Amino acid sequence: VYELIHTKETLKMWDSRFQARYQVELSGGSLNLELRVHNKGVEPLTFTGALHTYFSVDDLEKLQIKGPFKGKKYLDKTCDPVEEKEETEGAVKIDGFTERVYQDVAGKGTIEGGGKSVVL
Repeated sequence: VYELIHTKETLKMWDSRFQARYQVELSGGSLNLELRVHNKGVEPLTFTGALHTYFSVDDLEKLQIKGPFKGKKYLDKTCDPVEEKEETEGAVKIDGFTERVYQDVAGKGTIEGGGKSVVL
């Protein structure tokens, strides 16, 4: 269990009182992740969060993420300010630092590269 509560330092960055708790549990061959954020103040608390998955790859230059991406909008968070773009390909290739948030993508995807394949 990891926990973060507001402090003088966090209140300088975010004018909100909160408690965030992240619990990781391995049990019966499964991994359970739980993230809870509680508003400890009287004003509404605006919060966003993401739990990222990491995959081991042998060769980044051969990596492709295939799925229903073509024509979908995404936020390119490597730009300052963040830019909204549209994917032109059905497979995403990672050729450098990449931080994207795709919108309205549904269905299966596959990570392929170096003779490995993982279905998402």
